[in-house]
Amino acid sequence: MSGLWNQPDVPHKGWTCFEVEDLQAAEGSCDMCLRESIRYVHHMQHPGYADTVAAGCMCAEKMEDDYSLGSRPSAAKQREAILRNATSRRGRWLSLQSWRTSKKGNPWIKKDGLIVTVFAADARFKFSIKLNAGNKSYFSSRSYLTADAAKLASFDALTLLQSEHLLPNRRASE
Repeated sequence: MSGLWNQPDVPHKGWTCFEVEDLQAAEGSCDMCLRESIRYVHHMQHPGYADTVAAGCMCAEKMEDDYSLGSRPSAAKQREAILRNATSRRGRWLSLQSWRTSKKGNPWIKKDGLIVTVFAADARFKFSIKLNAGNKSYFSSRSYLTADAAKLASFDALTLLQSEHLLPNRRASE
């Protein structure tokens, strides 16, 4: 092994992952083993090490001391599967047949008890997310050049709000 694995001051176990990043292509590298061409970067932290470490899946498994057992995938593999699924759902979000147009001409979709509406705002576009069963709504603070850009941002917001348990934890599409 090479990279940080060979450094005596770098712990080998007891790490936790605080974020996983999808680079959209295998263009990253693992700090622990120096393996290049990783797509999913597991950002790891350790209480006894000051810096964070960007690791690939196999190194993240070793660092967390969490390996796949039988049919149970490791936490690192589960994180990557969640990202792969979200990327796939995001790719289909714009073309879902359930997008409708309101009487005001705004695109909207009802999904899993939520209503997402995209609307024009000062020659740009914003979105809102409303819980169908209540009167709680979220509005985008940013505006977007196109309605499709606002739709994609709404998907990202749904995913984030659901991961933070601020919305029902259902899939954002399909």
